[in-house]
Amino acid sequence: MKFEQAKKAGAVAKVPKFIYRYLNDAEHAHDFCQGRIWLSTLDEIRDPNHPRSDVQEATSEYVVTDLGPHTPSGQAALIQEHIKGFISGEVRIQDVAFRTSVANAFVLCTSIQNSKRMRNRFGQHCVRIADPAGFLQAVAEALYDVVPILNASADFMQYDGRSGGDGYTPVANPMLSNVPGNSDEREYRLWWNPETHVKHISPLKLNAPILSRFCSVASLG
Repeated sequence: MKFEQAKKAGAVAKVPKFIYRYLNDAEHAHDFCQGRIWLSTLDEIRDPNHPRSDVQEATSEYVVTDLGPHTPSGQAALIQEHIKGFISGEVRIQDVAFRTSVANAFVLCTSIQNSKRMRNRFGQHCVRIADPAGFLQAVAEALYDVVPILNASADFMQYDGRSGGDGYTPVANPMLSNVPGNSDEREYRLWWNPETHVKHISPLKLNAPILSRFCSVASLG
């Protein structure tokens, strides 16, 4: 399937007017504004040796402390739906964690805020990206020439935690799950999923001058 067809499967649920990418030096910001953009992958971020490693990135956990015939039907139904299995009769599950990790994908982490505090935390050089939905699609089309892309999506990060259990509503989308302590980042995440036959992807620098139309150096104020 060509990306021109597959891209319609992507989703941009809510779109801010501008998003911001923080970088460590002026050269990287200049490259970004020229359409030379570094795309990370989930596996890179999960790597314990990554400078900003998060081994739980795009991962959720659902803990079942006690599930059996005694469990109220509504609660049991929620648990069974999440663990993709049917528990009946005298079967009992205790103290089991079911973990869901999103398959490796290209990812670009941005924020909806342009602030001095964010610069101090993530990099003093900030690029403003206009029309995030258009930018998402333009990256996907350029990326498709390098790696076959199935779809592209973007949405706000949710800071309700990465775990649930025992009948509570599970994390809706592990890609967008983060802990409450990071809520001040106000992340807006963009990601690109490779086609299913692609077995391995690595971080890469995408060179697509067309992306420059969306990007400019952001000033404070």
